[in-house]
Amino acid sequence: MLVEVSSDVFKSYGKTREKIKFHSGLNAVVGGRRGANSIGKSTFLMILDFVFGGENYTVESVNDIKEVGPHLIKFAFKDQEGKYFYYSRSTEAPKKVNVCDEKYEVEHTIKLTQFQDELLKIYGITIPDVTFRGMVGNFIRVHPLAPSRLIEYPLQAADGQKQSQQIDNFEKLFDSYREINTLKTIYEELKNRSSALRSASKYDYVRPAKNKTVYNSNKGRIDYLQKQIETLKVENEKGLLDLKVEQNDSTRELIQDINRQRDIKSDILMQIAAVKRNQGIKTKVKKQDYESLKLFFPDLNTKYLDEVENFHLKLSKILDSEIKEALNELQDQLGLVNQTIQILEGKVKKINSTPSVDMLLIEKISRYDSEIQSLQKANDLYNEKQQINGEKKESKLRWDKAVEKELNITQQDINNEMRKLNTEVCGSDKVYAPIMNIKDGNHYTFNTSADTGTGSEYKGLILFDIACLKLSELPLLIHDSLLFTNIEMDRVENIIKLYSKLKKQVFISIDRTEELDERIQNIIKQNQVLKLDRGANELFGRTWSLKEEKED
Repeated sequence: MLVEVSSDVFKSYGKTREKIKFHSGLNAVVGGRRGANSIGKSTFLMILDFVFGGENYTVESVNDIKEVGPHLIKFAFKDQEGKYFYYSRSTEAPKKVNVCDEKYEVEHTIKLTQFQDELLKIYGITIPDVTFRGMVGNFIRVHPLAPSRLIEYPLQAADGQKQSQQIDNFEKLFDSYREINTLKTIYEELKNRSSALRSASKYDYVRPAKNKTVYNSNKGRIDYLQKQIETLKVENEKGLLDLKVEQNDSTRELIQDINRQRDIKSDILMQIAAVKRNQGIKTKVKKQDYESLKLFFPDLNTKYLDEVENFHLKLSKILDSEIKEALNELQDQLGLVNQTIQILEGKVKKINSTPSVDMLLIEKISRYDSEIQSLQKANDLYNEKQQINGEKKESKLRWDKAVEKELNITQQDINNEMRKLNTEVCGSDKVYAPIMNIKDGNHYTFNTSADTGTGSEYKGLILFDIACLKLSELPLLIHDSLLFTNIEMDRVENIIKLYSKLKKQVFISIDRTEELDERIQNIIKQNQVLKLDRGANELFGRTWSLKEEKED
């Protein structure tokens, strides 16, 4: 847990503040009696986010940093075995964290990502594939997300974050994610195998059979060639092969093959020529052409014609890119065909100069065997592709079912816990509780049925956070006073009671405590870690007019 935070810029009545000490459970940053603004409550919570590896402080508190100057934040943690870890982090180098001794003398410096990994170990978090910020980021309710987004999408940690990523991070909070992740890993491996097969086939001379029809045709051709090979062997053993006839037959077959390849080459050349004719067509209409048209159409809008012409030119650039890609592919095909023709012509020359029947036989059998190998490889690749696709489909189905099952369980647990907490906060089980509905791995909703009041929505957000804290390995919560603003006072009091019962650390900012019940005031006093107010007792010992209306 976090045990202390300090900085030379933290001031109170002209003096540097003592180290701010923390404990398990509730840690309250308390504002003045009149709810004074611009005293540093939210800023201090933002600094806590900074201490927990966040980056919003140096982005959202630029004015503070400008006023007090670049500064160093010192902080310490204690792990579950009681061992202390000391660090410091500067606003001038927020991507680095200093590892220190107990006097905060720097021993060495590590990257921010390394520090975040160390926090996982300090807190004893064992969830696979989770990051510390991925866990805590959206439960630190001081970031600049619009409040309306928070109450509607409580899993959102940053602007623009997809719901699928929010749900993914949510899954990782719970042990059930391990099973889901195993199935996801299997699916991703199959996807990679499928992609690798496609890539290999793209650059290989032999490609998988396109469909079952081609596959069966290949099988038929393989059977025919194997029979031809067996026939040649038998005839040779019987002495039935005639050298000249065999030479002529072999040459004729090779010439037929050559002619077929030349036909293919001709088709490719025609395609290349057609592609080249379409390449770089960007004929721009000249101004004088417009003037000629205006003789017949006096009202002609030449500006509109220019816009259309410019659109066509932009479109042609896109088409040129596609044409270039097609041309490169055709050139590759042409190279393969030329190579094949060259090989076949060499074989013709070799046969006509070979007097040996055995050599002719070997050559012919070799050609047949080569074709068999190519056809068999094409069919083998087809089988492999079908197998991978089948396994991938089945794997995706198992993954989706596991996600649905586990998310349903998690959502049910969260909703049940929120109902219990809601009854405790509202003093009745008749009051609507917030409900999370995870539709699938990509979509979810969060609301309080039939109660869309602002206070009810913020209450729901707080209860959701507390439920997650209780049911998962989530190590902490940070709640700004903004969350309490529209909630009924008696419910705020009961929420503070909930905070005080938690064993994990909860950091809140709160003001107007004089309006609370005396028992609740006592709870806050017992858990107060920092008291701020106007008149030289602000976080930095002073205030500045620039922040008057920006921070509470």
